[in-house]
Amino acid sequence: MLERVKKIDHNSLPWIQDRMQTERMDRFFKAYTATGDSGKLMIGTTAAFLLFKKTRTAGLTAGLALANEAILTNLIIKPIFKRDRPWITLEDFDPLIFEDDPNSFPSGHTGAAFSVAMAVVRTFTRRWCKFVGMILATLMGFSRMYVGVHFLSDVTVGAVIGVISGLSADRMVKMIAAKRK
Repeated sequence: MLERVKKIDHNSLPWIQDRMQTERMDRFFKAYTATGDSGKLMIGTTAAFLLFKKTRTAGLTAGLALANEAILTNLIIKPIFKRDRPWITLEDFDPLIFEDDPNSFPSGHTGAAFSVAMAVVRTFTRRWCKFVGMILATLMGFSRMYVGVHFLSDVTVGAVIGVISGLSADRMVKMIAAKRK
């Protein structure tokens, strides 16, 4: 099973480079993935939600989800696995950007994006908001592969951690709200 995952990981990034990369897409995905650096987009979105009473629950949920995801990804999982970035592992592979953190598993950008997306899914009532949240999170995950800093399995596990973090944050916020009533 692990050999199959490794084969998919090692084949997917060169496939993206060979078949999908264009100058216009390179610019877009470099810019989009940069919005996730240091949590800029996700923290900014969370802060914006906290400003308005109507979206404050989403902000609280997103903030807690981001904290959950960051602890799991950056303090627990990445230090345990210490998986090298694709440009270290793959021969003749040139990423579009480089990361200072040498550990690629799991994708923190993806986890953070999905944790906020799940906060949106669980707290917003409008379907289009939920759809946009999930599309933006999926784009973040894909951008990490497109620019060559994560393997497919890094992104997949990052998304799962983000979803779990978002769901657990939603449950915690609802439990706190129920106790306050």
